Amino acid sequence: MRIIRPLTITDAMITAHSVPEPAPGEALWVEATNYALGAQVIRVETHSVYENTDPGINATPPEEAPTRWKRMGPTNRYRCLGKRVQSQTLADGGMSITIKPNRAADGLAIFNARGQRIRIAYGSKEIVIPLRRRTVTGWYSYLFEPFAFRKDVVLLNIPPKRQPITITVEQTPGQLGGMGPCILGPSKDLGGTQFGVAPGIKDFSSYDEAFDGSLEIQRRGYAKTMRVPVLLEGPPDKVAAMLDDVHALMAENRGVPLVWVAGNGRFDCLTALGVYRSFNPVIEDETYCVAQYEIRGFT
Repeated sequence: MRIIRPLTITDAMITAHSVPEPAPGEALWVEATNYALGAQVIRVETHSVYENTDPGINATPPEEAPTRWKRMGPTNRYRCLGKRVQSQTLADGGMSITIKPNRAADGLAIFNARGQRIRIAYGSKEIVIPLRRRTVTGWYSYLFEPFAFRKDVVLLNIPPKRQPITITVEQTPGQLGGMGPCILGPSKDLGGTQFGVAPGIKDFSSYDEAFDGSLEIQRRGYAKTMRVPVLLEGPPDKVAAMLDDVHALMAENRGVPLVWVAGNGRFDCLTALGVYRSFNPVIEDETYCVAQYEIRGFT
């Protein structure tokens, strides 16, 4: 299993972005405007969307008036640089962003993509990852089953250089395309994922049962979950050093958002953006140790 430690992407690191700010449908805050309750505006200074909670005219910028304005989240342009998986940067026909990291980064993860394909370019290399796919199990599925679309993509073999990397999500013209969190950063090997890994989903929908047994369902978001056994093995001194290293790393990253890649990118369901809830290593022998991770992804 590997982790990617996200870099904080600053404005100075974004050398190109195809999505404007404000994007279509977004309105800049204007000082002398009489705003109605519930009106939404953006501030490019904070790259944030605010909703009015106290109608009227007020010359104080929304970020300085929390009793009048509630921050709703990042603007459309910056949603792809946040940590909410179900929050996407979207644009007609797709989007493109170029990032020049301020330190060496060999890991890239893209979550909740929407489009036909993703192009990732760095140096003289370009990687094209199709998002449309279909699992064919027979003639019926080949002829009648609809195509599905990948949402999560991870790369762990980017040359660790401070070089610009361009991520482009291509979509059919006239349709919205884009992505959720785009995470770039250095990766770290935690050991070998073992059989018995359990990918799951935590659903936040509500189910209200009436007296007659009928259900009223309110669909809400969900988060990925994983229980992952990871093996550390080798000579006794090596196992001891690896365990101490991982133990210190987990202590340092309590409550810190990380990308967890339990399947080396082979299984999308084994890649999650989130935090670990528990880390329990068991020293089975002086030559190997099995650590159990419980991962809670973000919505």
